Amino acid sequence: QASFLIWLDCRGLGLSQKKLMRLLEKQAGLYLNDGSMFGPEGEGFVRLNVGCPRSTLETALERLKKAL
Repeated sequence: QASFLIWLDCRGLGLSQKKLMRLLEKQAGLYLNDGSMFGPEGEGFVRLNVGCPRSTLETALERLKKAL
């Protein structure tokens, strides 16, 4: 059993969901699933699809690191 979707807990950043999504999109160039679309329990989380070539994932993680 495996999954290619992972949840990132971003609550420690202290950002509203709207600001979190804006940061990811504008500063990191990443368009992740907004955790709030899964209900109030998803606030502060984003979902990342890792079902891609390793090089694509490495690039995405570097962008995320730079933005944060």
